[in-house]
Amino acid sequence: MLAGLIALLIPTNILGVELFWFPIQNNLVELTSFLFHGIMLATPLALIKLGYYKPRISDISKALIVTGIFAVVAMIFNTFTNQDFLLLNYGNGSPFQFLISTSKLLYQTTMIGLGAFLISLFFIIGETLQKTSL
Repeated sequence: MLAGLIALLIPTNILGVELFWFPIQNNLVELTSFLFHGIMLATPLALIKLGYYKPRISDISKALIVTGIFAVVAMIFNTFTNQDFLLLNYGNGSPFQFLISTSKLLYQTTMIGLGAFLISLFFIIGETLQKTSL
C-alpha cells in the first residue's frame, strides 16, 4: 500500500521530470506502472473496507519480515541489473538521495528505516481507528 501511495503522490518516480508523456502508445510502460501502483493501493484498502482484514499491531513484525525480504531481493537485483528497484540503488526521486554522496549504506538504512516506520504507523493507526469505531 505504501509503495502505491508514494508512486501516485510523487509521479516523477515513474514519469521522470518530463511532463509530456503523451501520446499514450509511446509510454505504455509508465501507464502500466501507474495502473499497477493504483492496484497496489486499492487492493489492501478494499480488503480492509470489506472486512476481510483488520490491521493489528501484532502483524507489524510479519509485514516487516515480508518487506525486508523484498528489500533484500531488490538490492540483489539492483546489483546485477543496474536498476533502482524500491529506490534502494540510485534513489532517483527519493527526497533522501543526497545521503548517497555521504554513504550508500546510510541512504539504504534511512530508506529501510523510513519504510519500517511508515508500515508500523499504518498498523498502529489502523488498530486505533478500529478500537475507536466500536
